[in-house]
Amino acid sequence: MVATAQQHHSGTDVDRDEALRTIRDLLPLRHLSDREFANITNGVRVENCTPGNDFFRSGRDDQFIFYLLSGEVSITDAEGNTQNVTGGSIDARSPLAPHPRERVKATARTPTRFVRFPGDLMRLANEATHESITVDEITQGDEAPDKRALFE
Repeated sequence: MVATAQQHHSGTDVDRDEALRTIRDLLPLRHLSDREFANITNGVRVENCTPGNDFFRSGRDDQFIFYLLSGEVSITDAEGNTQNVTGGSIDARSPLAPHPRERVKATARTPTRFVRFPGDLMRLANEATHESITVDEITQGDEAPDKRALFE
């Protein structure tokens, strides 16, 4: 099997700018501040994969998180089950199989465009975002919402 880096080719700066606009609205990236987003996307490039080649493979690519921009990939789990994901679909709004232990490989079914991030950068950005969230307590009394209605 040819290594992923040899199968993929960088896109142009126009592709990168378009990709950054696209992924800015994806989960969990849309929850980052502009500064956090700029830090995490510094050096990110658009990559391509040709049909039949592995988009990612367990072990080799565990340190990365992938976002599919266009094309279709087939993700295979440890039990051999597959799921097809198409760029622009609901499934592609989140990282592809974000937990390395759940993914074995993803194979391009059509020509694909994607970006990948080092997973540790995403983890640090998520931790910083969660630390900045504050929650006000709900007071008891007549003005408090009926909590049962929230769960029914």
